[in-house]
Amino acid sequence: MDYCSDALALISKIAALYVQGFQDPGLLDAVDDVEDLTAGFSRKIWQKITILENLRRALRGEPPPEDLSES
Repeated sequence: MDYCSDALALISKIAALYVQGFQDPGLLDAVDDVEDLTAGFSRKIWQKITILENLRRALRGEPPPEDLSES
């Protein structure tokens, strides 16, 4: 799943590079939509990775990782 997230980031970057020389507003809006979609898919993939990791830890009886955002 990690590779899927990386591939989505590459798709987004390629779309931005492809249209960087164009001035068509519709095309630029389409690239923004592609970037939004790939970012959303990537977030969903990382949510799944986190869920699977937490499930793996729970099944092994390991404590949950410390939340670094609270420090």
